[in-house]
Amino acid sequence: MIREFGTRVRPRIVVIPNFAWKAPEAKIVGRSQKIKGALRVVFLSRVSRKKNLTLALDVLSSVAGNIQFDLYGPIEDETYWSECREMIKRLPAGVVVNHRGSVEPDKVGTVLAQYDLFILPTLGENFGHAILEALSAGCPVLISDRTPWNDVNQHGAGWALPLNQPEKFREVVQMLVDADDETMSKYRQNALNYAADYLAKSTAVDDMRKFLLEVAASGRQS
Repeated sequence: MIREFGTRVRPRIVVIPNFAWKAPEAKIVGRSQKIKGALRVVFLSRVSRKKNLTLALDVLSSVAGNIQFDLYGPIEDETYWSECREMIKRLPAGVVVNHRGSVEPDKVGTVLAQYDLFILPTLGENFGHAILEALSAGCPVLISDRTPWNDVNQHGAGWALPLNQPEKFREVVQMLVDADDETMSKYRQNALNYAADYLAKSTAVDDMRKFLLEVAASGRQS
């Protein structure tokens, strides 16, 4: 502020929460039944070193079962993607990985709703919109503890784990592979409940409305 406008302008900083998007309920339909010994896992993010796809691949390399791992998002770092492809080549036959490209924003909820688990072992997120989108679609999340969503553990909506404990990630994935549809349904409902509660309590819209009204009022007075 001072650098751009000088010392005559009194700095005023307003912090407004991120605007959150919720998957429409009507789109959360047609999900296939969870089969014991199998798991549908989704990664929806930019393919870059920060998003830590390699850790997810390393975790899946030592899990027993049939895993469908679908990747959505643009390839931002070709060198990193080459490293990922080399890891994919070494995965066991039971782990099938597909890069399905980007998803239109209005299709994100529909896509995420078809999976049993959203995984994002990110190195850090200020918010993590895709995490909330997954929860809103009834898809439990397996994430690092470097996002604002660490309390998913307490609500049974997912797992936020330290990156230096990859074995914990493996334990969660293996547990879900072995889970039946009844158990999976409980996690899905917990995810939906968590997202609904968060969105109901969000003050972002009211905070922005208040801020804009104050700006308009100050403009009329000047």
